[in-house]
Parts: sequence; structure tokens; C-alpha cells
Amino acid sequence: LLARAIERGKETAIRVALGAPRFRLIMQMLWESVIICVTGGVIAVLILAWGLEVTEGVTKSFFIEKPKFWWQFGVDSYTLSICIAFVIGTILTTGLLPAWKNSGSDFNAVLRDGTRGALGKKASRLNKVLVISEIFVSMTVLIAATVMSVVNYKATQSDYGADPEGILTAQVLMTGDNYSEESMRVAFLKNLESRLENSTGIGKVMIASELPGEMGAKPNVAIEGQEYVQDQGYPQANYISIMPGSLNKLGIELREGRYFNSSDDGLDKNTVIVTESFVERHFPEGNPIGKRVRNVEADGNTPRWLTVVGVVEHTIHGESFGQNSKTPSIFRPATQAPDQQITVAMEMKSDKSAVIQTLRDVLKSIDPDLPAFNIELYNQTIDRYTAPLIFITTVILLFGVAAAVLATSGIYGVMSNTINQRTQEIGVKRALGADESRITREFLMSGVKQLLIGGIPGVVVGCMMGVGMSELFPVGTVDLTLISLGVIGIVGGAVMIATYVPTKRALDMEPSQALRHE
Repeated sequence: LLARAIERGKETAIRVALGAPRFRLIMQMLWESVIICVTGGVIAVLILAWGLEVTEGVTKSFFIEKPKFWWQFGVDSYTLSICIAFVIGTILTTGLLPAWKNSGSDFNAVLRDGTRGALGKKASRLNKVLVISEIFVSMTVLIAATVMSVVNYKATQSDYGADPEGILTAQVLMTGDNYSEESMRVAFLKNLESRLENSTGIGKVMIASELPGEMGAKPNVAIEGQEYVQDQGYPQANYISIMPGSLNKLGIELREGRYFNSSDDGLDKNTVIVTESFVERHFPEGNPIGKRVRNVEADGNTPRWLTVVGVVEHTIHGESFGQNSKTPSIFRPATQAPDQQITVAMEMKSDKSAVIQTLRDVLKSIDPDLPAFNIELYNQTIDRYTAPLIFITTVILLFGVAAAVLATSGIYGVMSNTINQRTQEIGVKRALGADESRITREFLMSGVKQLLIGGIPGVVVGCMMGVGMSELFPVGTVDLTLISLGVIGIVGGAVMIATYVPTKRALDMEPSQALRHE
């Protein structure tokens, strides 16, 4: 719109010279921008309202319970004010300002700028600035959007460390006088595990305070031999209470040492298993087996050192992105330190409803006052953390595709418009004997020059934005390079096509036709 408004500068100057009122000229040029921008703004608000309605429905699936009252999506007065501001700003930029300038300047100078054989200096310079700016913005936005899409996709493919297929989970909270002592809770856990595993329709049974994928406690821990000044600087770790045998049943692979067994039973025992990420962070110099750690917050001023007997693969508790996904874990036998709230995971050998009923029956037979809640498939638990990322990735990809379409069409529109204005110039060159291939090469080189001027800074800024936004889940150099090359190919292709097609169209004309072209 801006390029076309400037292009009509000579037409406006002629009208001014013939005595046309300035107000009428401004309104005539302004109406096109008003109609296009207002129509676009109305369509945008309608699509936005629909998109937010879809978003609200999707986000409800991220929660087990009803979302909080502030989880509401919709078009409000603030959104409308932003939309109106953008529409008015676009109208002013693409309509009013060019119309005001064209109708108020020295029309003699405008009429002398450029000839029938060449584009005016001001219009030519402005068109180049517009193309270079579009190339720069396109490169920046497309690279940043693609990097975020790749980052989010990788996060959704993260390995939580456990195999969730065919597993049903439920939570149980041990409350009341029957579970006031740890020994009572241990007896309940053993009884529950034994009865469930001997029930029809249930295979392996795993019991833990938090399964991989569930958010849990992250207390401060201390490593024997390390000094902590004034009780500060303690590292954090996921601290999970789990029944012996559950790590193996969950498919969490052993790296060193051993799994928990019956020798670890007893409230007076002090053994733990750590993840390989814990070893890499705190025992980089050697074998961690036999080393000791402690839960600072649980022990207070009476240290209870726990001996490492095994190392398992890294497990993720919570989101699969950011620093939380890198937090190492410590597993403690539930027969040594049972939590009041537990998650029961059951391998389903029959349909889901039958397994749920079996669980309820077993709990009722042990203690009628202990209900099971938050019953769902283990895959659903994992999906609740990956679903937001998948949704965000989809939205970013959608915006990326829209950005690519807008970028290529915008660049093509401005560049082809510029070359069309030079049709008479091409006709003059051909009439004077210039070779077609030489003219094509000259225009293509002009397009390449604008691509380099706008593209190089765009790639640099886009990569910087991509790296900055991907700190939650770092993107590799190879990925960033491939993304940059892909975006360069898209934008570069748009520039070359936008240069070649109108040039070829002008060359297909007879020189006499090109000279009469308006």
C-alpha cells in the first residue's frame, strides 16, 4: 500500500497542478487504505475470537480438575483497543501520510523527478528500503519461529525414563490415626501391593510418592565431604519414596550397583539410588557406589546419611523442558521412609473399568476410609505436561506458515511493483540494443544485492533470537544452521522469483509496447 501510494505521487502532482482541492485528493487516496485496513481488522478480530475459544477448550485438557477462574480466554476491551491502534496506525502510515506529502509538496519537483524511461529517485530509494526491510523482518521472524517449533517438538519427544504404556495410575492419601506412624504406612503399602498383584486383571504394581512425569518435592540435599557455608548453597534434587522392585517394573534402567531389594526393608535402614544425572553433577571424579548423601530439610540438625547403592538412568519429574527437566533424582525405599500420599501404578491385563473396580475393592477391604482419586492412564499424566508444548508448537508453526506466506507475497508484491514501474526503462534499453540476458542479469543482481543487505542482518538477529528463546531446551548448531539455510532458501527464492518474473514479462513485450506502458 505504501509503495503504491508513493507510486501515485506524479499522478497527484498533476491533479494539484490542475487545481484539484487538497482535501479531496487526500480523501481519495485515503479511502483505499481505510477500506482494506478496517476490513482486515474486523476479520482479524473474528478469527481471534474463534481461536481463543478453541484455545480455552484445549487448555482445559491440561488439568485434572476444573481450571482456576483466571484461565479464561476471550476478546476484551484491551484486545480491541490494541487492534484499533494497529488499524489506525496502518491507515496513517500507508494512506494519510503519503497522501498528505504528495498533495502538499512542490508539484513541479515531483513532475521533474523521473522520466518515462526511468523510476524517480525518491520512489526508487523508498522501494529499495521497503524490500530490504521486508527481507530483514522476514528472515528474523521465520528463523525465530522455526527454532521455537523445533525446540518445542524436541521437548515433547523427551524420554521421562519410564515406560507408560498400558499403565493405570491412581493416588491414595493415608490419613487418620491408623497411619500416624511410619510403620503403619509401610504395612499398608506392602499389603496393598501384595493384594493388587494377586488380583485378576492386574500385572505389575508400582508404588511411589511420584512417578516419572509427576511433579514432586525438590528438597535441599548435602553430599558427604562437601562444605556448605552457613547452611547455604545446597543443591536440590527430586526426592522420591518408592517401593522396592518398582524401579525395575517401571522400566527405569540400572546403570551401576543394584536395585532395591528385601535387604533395604526397615525404618532403620539408610540406602538410596540416584540417577546418572546426579552422579554427573556431584560425583564426576569416580564411582558413586558407597558414597553418602542426606536430605537436609528432612533431617534438620540431626544428619541421617544415606548410602548410594545403585545408579539408574535419568528420570524427568514434571515438565520436559527448562531446568526442571535436568534436575537429578534420589530414590529412597518406601519401606524406610513412606510418604502419606502415594501414586499406585498398575499394569492392566484387562479393561480399564475392571482394573479401577479391582483397585477400589482392594482399598475398601483394607480400609474403607481410603478412596483412590485422580485415576487416569499413565500416558495421560505424561500428556498433561507435553500437551501445552504440542499446542504451542502447533500455534507457532501456524504463525510461521502465515509469516512465510506474508513474507513471500509481500516481497514479491513490492519488488514486482518496482520492476513494473521500470518497464519503460527496459523498453528503452532494448530499443538501444541491450541484450535480454544482460538486462535480466542486471535486475537479478539488484535483487541479490537487496537480499544480502537485508538478509545477512536478518539471519544474525533471527539466530540470536532463536538461541535466546531456546534457553529452556537448547537448540543444536546443526539444527540452527539447517533452519537458517531453509529460511534463506524461502526468502531468497521469493526475491529471485519476484525479480525474474516481472522482468521476463517486460522483456516479452515489444520495445514499442514497453515504451507506451503505464
